[in-house]
Amino acid sequence: MTASAFNLLRIRLGGSLEYQIIYQFEKQKHCPTMKKKDNGLFGFSVGCLPRKRWDEMNHFFNKIGVKLNNTINLMKYTISKEYNIDSYELGNELCSEGVSARIDSFQYAKDITKLRHIVDSLYHNTRI
Repeated sequence: MTASAFNLLRIRLGGSLEYQIIYQFEKQKHCPTMKKKDNGLFGFSVGCLPRKRWDEMNHFFNKIGVKLNNTINLMKYTISKEYNIDSYELGNELCSEGVSARIDSFQYAKDITKLRHIVDSLYHNTRI
């Protein structure tokens, strides 16, 4: 089996530990490694996704045809590198029982509209 067997794979950045991840873009210099931590969220410390790792991941993903779901600095950096992104999603599974965050439908609609404006401002030829 070759890596191209994953060409239909979708990668999602984020999830429950997203709030503990620092993305090393723009002026972010310090990039700590995420570690097991008994009193951390889900047992982990704050960690970082370094630019170099993002570049390596995208090089591999582009080579095999994988598409990523993925934030504004990360989006801008990704665009500047001409990485192939299939879609963006907003937030966590807010209606799920396992997530403590809750927002009402009006706020969620505003947030989706804001995301659409961000995508439109960053990508000039988007499809709805």
